[in-house]
Amino acid sequence: EEQARLELEEPARLVPEEQARFEPEEQARLELEEQARLGPEEQARYEPEERSRFEPEEQARLELEEQARFPELLKQMTKAFEVTLAVLAILAVVFSIYAAVLYLKSSPGRAMADQITSIQKSLCENFYKEELGLVNLEPWNEGNKNSENRRYIQDVYINQVFYNDKNRYTSLLDFFTMKPTENPKRLLLVAEQGAGKTTAIKAMAAKWCRIITSEPKYRYILTFKYAIEHLYNQGWIGNFKYTFDNPLPELIFAFELRNIYQFKNLTEAIIGEVINIDENISVKEGDIEKIFERGMKNILFAFDGYDEYIKLKSEGTTMTEIDSIIHRELRKNVNLIVTTRSWRSDELLTVRRFGFEKISVDPFQLPKDRDAFIGHFFPGAIGRKLINALDNDDEIISKKLQKEPRMLLYICNLWKHSKEIRKSKLKNIHMFWDGIWNMM
Repeated sequence: EEQARLELEEPARLVPEEQARFEPEEQARLELEEQARLGPEEQARYEPEERSRFEPEEQARLELEEQARFPELLKQMTKAFEVTLAVLAILAVVFSIYAAVLYLKSSPGRAMADQITSIQKSLCENFYKEELGLVNLEPWNEGNKNSENRRYIQDVYINQVFYNDKNRYTSLLDFFTMKPTENPKRLLLVAEQGAGKTTAIKAMAAKWCRIITSEPKYRYILTFKYAIEHLYNQGWIGNFKYTFDNPLPELIFAFELRNIYQFKNLTEAIIGEVINIDENISVKEGDIEKIFERGMKNILFAFDGYDEYIKLKSEGTTMTEIDSIIHRELRKNVNLIVTTRSWRSDELLTVRRFGFEKISVDPFQLPKDRDAFIGHFFPGAIGRKLINALDNDDEIISKKLQKEPRMLLYICNLWKHSKEIRKSKLKNIHMFWDGIWNMM
């Protein structure tokens, strides 16, 4: 009791100055003890009230301090920004110099791409347009280059369907994704005479030309590819190496084998048969060989008429290099299409080392493809009369023959040149076959 009384009397004995000195400290201590005694809910209610008492003064003090520091902070940020700009400017100059050096050093690669582009242009504007790209509508007169019946393949072509054991394709180009693989594509197109083997090769070259010359991206891809490859080979870009997956062959060299046997090798045939038609381009055998060495996996050879070539071979008028490429003894990494009739196909398909995949071509679909073919040959009413004659119930020409492109070509010519045939409306079998025989 005495202790309690003394504690009550103690504040009264303190002078105002001492009381004022101890009150804030005591008040703070008591507040801490009070918060410690409160429960979580009461403490949560208590804290906002306390913050509301001190926040305005504290907030004002912080704002004054922030305003005092802002000029210094702005100055530091400005200096850092100026340093960053200076570093970026230096890096830009260094990069520009390095890029300029790389551009100069890539000159041989870009020159190779330019040469390939020139050959592409020459092939497409000359040989594949004015030579291989023409079809003679008189099959018995194919060697006559002055015939009035010559047409561009794209003007008379009926879409073909090609197939192997797994898939069907609407173009021979669909078989070639041009992705780097261990083994190149080697296709053997097997079909009987008149089924459209030569037409398929001509149409493939025409489609390649149409795409490769109309889309500038292929030229840019070619330039970038050979520039990067040259820099990589010279060690200018370290371990960087980009793999280019071209959707198309860079070059296609397509030949009818019966037309090139007089040349001693393939590069001579390419220059003599294909490129020298263009007087504005100068390419030597060494240039072709260099292209072969650099990009063999991106080149496609197409050899049309293997069965006819074998006949020439028996007469001693063949090119040894052709045999070596077909038998995969030379230029092993080149992509290759060979066409042949079925009676010569087994000697290529049964030898595993040759690596050929067999593909076939569908016959025409009746009446759609047949009618389109006749429409190309006879635009207008005359073609409709022939179609009506073929659709007649008394027709003498089997549906199977009407599906064969070459036979349709003979039928169209017979209808064109023979007034008696048109008058008979294809109902006289003897007149029809005599006319076909005479044309053959």
